[in-house]
Amino acid sequence: MRNGILLLLVTVLMNPVEAQHARRARPSGTSTDTAVYKNLAGTFHGTVKQLDKKEITIQTEGDQTVTIRLSRKTKFLKDGQEIKRTDIDLNARVSVDAREDVDLKPIAVAVAIDSAPQKAPDK
Repeated sequence: MRNGILLLLVTVLMNPVEAQHARRARPSGTSTDTAVYKNLAGTFHGTVKQLDKKEITIQTEGDQTVTIRLSRKTKFLKDGQEIKRTDIDLNARVSVDAREDVDLKPIAVAVAIDSAPQKAPDK
């Protein structure tokens, strides 16, 4: 009788632990945790339509308008050298490297003026 009660007690105590492990175990790649997507980066290419202290708006090759926040840490580059934000003209072709901010909106890490496209050699 005593062994039966002990077995029942062990079984009851072990089931919640097993259930808890079963809930945690997920096949790889199926995580729903938003931390996986934190700092997701992307690069946007397009033409500058608006540029001020807080945001840059570009028009992409696909005719989409994208507004990206700027911060004190945003770097502005031309030919690999750092420049001032005011050195970038409207309608300049740029590449904007961005990450997601804490509120999941894009924030620019670097804004680089694209160099002139090279012409294909004549044949």
